[in-house]
Amino acid sequence: MAYVSIHKLPGDPDELLQKKHTSMDPKVREVAPGYGAMLSLTVRLTDGLMTINVWDSPEQASAFTQLAEIQAAQRASGLPMPATFESFPEAEMEVYRSLSPSVE
Repeated sequence: MAYVSIHKLPGDPDELLQKKHTSMDPKVREVAPGYGAMLSLTVRLTDGLMTINVWDSPEQASAFTQLAEIQAAQRASGLPMPATFESFPEAEMEVYRSLSPSVE
């Protein structure tokens, strides 16, 4: 089983992606794997972004989001707080092929 969180950020998708790529992604790539992060998928919406994260457990995801360095990176990025947040603690995940860590 896996834990899935879905975040929707309001705003211009191009602007949000720019902020995400330059400010958040480097810190998240560095820290998240140590907290059970398995996958992150970001999708452009007409009115923002949707990010789907897959974690080993809700506890690890929560510990990650509470890290001072992650909270600081989020504030520094200028990204808005999610307009919506959903979570699914008992998700099933099947990997059909291996992806390179640099695939976004």
